[in-house]
Amino acid sequence: MRARIPSAAAAAVLSAAALAPAVPARAAAVPEVIGHRGYTGTGCTENTTCAFQAALALGAGAVEMDVRFTRTGYPVIMHDATVGRTTTGSGAVSDMTETRFVALKTNDGGHPPTLAQALNVVHKAGRWALVELKTVPTAGQMKIFDQKVAKAGMGRSNIIIQSFSSPAVWTAKRDGWKIWRLLNYGTTAEWTWNYNGLAVPYDHISKAGVTKLHAHGVAVCAWTVNSPSIWTQLTLKGVDAIATDMNPSEVKKAVS
Repeated sequence: MRARIPSAAAAAVLSAAALAPAVPARAAAVPEVIGHRGYTGTGCTENTTCAFQAALALGAGAVEMDVRFTRTGYPVIMHDATVGRTTTGSGAVSDMTETRFVALKTNDGGHPPTLAQALNVVHKAGRWALVELKTVPTAGQMKIFDQKVAKAGMGRSNIIIQSFSSPAVWTAKRDGWKIWRLLNYGTTAEWTWNYNGLAVPYDHISKAGVTKLHAHGVAVCAWTVNSPSIWTQLTLKGVDAIATDMNPSEVKKAVS
């Protein structure tokens, strides 16, 4: 996702109460705080185990991570189609083997993780993962995806899959996953009621819209929100989750 506010990068959200997957609308009195690509404020590169550990240690209820597939069909964590922005390497993820990908050096001196490595961090923390599919997976890729999730000790009870791509999320839905639809606009149209939740730009959310979606069992999540005053406004509008690049502990304090 690309950010819609000057101070933020892209965002996506997962909302959930403790140990329950696709949260019912208004499952909690305050919004869930989601660490977008983890938390980079301590010097970690985005979408790394370092960033995920940092977000979870600071109280994030879940972390969002971006998944792409290697040439050999393995799911790995990288937002961009190419690796040059966040690593010292170059080339497209889809042209690499898993071995070559994990050998890359990230800008903080670490390595970009596989899906299993990233989810292992979340599993150890007892939290949630919001997995954004950047491409439409093939049947073979989806099979490997499921295997890697199981390897990390996670499953359909603590992961939600989202994407801007309708074919991508419905591929996941047919595989048994709970799905959220990412949008770059706000809507309460009838077709949205087919999703477990919507991730909507924070400036396209109204209290009336949230109420209508909740009436149809659709959770509403705001992305990407890096302003304390907006955190409070969204809480009053009744959103179920807030995705942020900021320190999760600060967001939690503001919305409590």
